[in-house]
Amino acid sequence: MALVDDLRRLASVGTADYSLDGTNYWTDAQLQERLDERRALTVEQDLLWIQQTGAGTAYYQMASVSTPGDIEAGTAGGTIIDSEGGTITGWTADRDGLISFAADTGGSAYSFTGYSYDLYAAAADVLENYAAAVADQFNFSTDDQSFDRSQKHEQLLRSAERYRARSSFGLGGDTQMIRSDVVPSAER
Repeated sequence: MALVDDLRRLASVGTADYSLDGTNYWTDAQLQERLDERRALTVEQDLLWIQQTGAGTAYYQMASVSTPGDIEAGTAGGTIIDSEGGTITGWTADRDGLISFAADTGGSAYSFTGYSYDLYAAAADVLENYAAAVADQFNFSTDDQSFDRSQKHEQLLRSAERYRARSSFGLGGDTQMIRSDVVPSAER
């Protein structure tokens, strides 16, 4: 499942929950925009190898990368390079940054570069936009029925507040994370 699908599920929105000026909300592209606003760039973070043992021999086909938020599962979420800058293929990652390699890597010095996404902050953004769109809905009664449509606005804002509290890395947009163990060439 893609991050857009997870965001749609988390915010409980469809593809045409409401319309403003002839534009329906929430398409996959609109949700992707919200995710892109809540992403952080991790640059050349060393992989942490997970030693496995089979038939008395150690091998290294799994590693992890620690990023705030979630990365796109598969290989679309980033790039892995070796110590000489060569691109490594034959791997997949899960949302939490657990990376599986097709073959034993010997625990080589690999690093990850890619974006991670704050799903909860993006969901809060979607819900706040939704709340703004329904803010002018009013309550009314007819015969023996009562319709409290204004509650939707309040409920959306409460949900957004709960998600905002679970945010992985705050309110910022793009954030670049720099390895502290590498000195830029200009400072050498």
